[in-house]
Amino acid sequence: MSDRAAEARHAEPRETKVYTNAVLTVIAAALVMLAAHATIGLPGPAEARAERQAAIRSVDPASQGLPNAAEQRLRMIAALERMDERLSKIEGKLSGRAIEVKVVEMPEIKIAQ
Repeated sequence: MSDRAAEARHAEPRETKVYTNAVLTVIAAALVMLAAHATIGLPGPAEARAERQAAIRSVDPASQGLPNAAEQRLRMIAALERMDERLSKIEGKLSGRAIEVKVVEMPEIKIAQ
């Protein structure tokens, strides 16, 4: 009876066995990947990240279709300065003297009821 009691205590439910097998499978897969990594000589995460950052720095953003924010701002400022000059000229012509308006064609006046 003591043998059966010991077996009953060590018997695991089916869900626990499935979980244990799944965890062991994941661990085995990770070990295989680490072994392959060491054998083949693939770059590690830090090396891959450094290579990617170097590749990003070496690529010209304009060639990738990415806008250059500083260049856009400079163009916008230049356009605003040109608009300011034009408006100043118009304002100078309009201020200080009377403007003569001549109506060439008058549209029909409609009064709403």
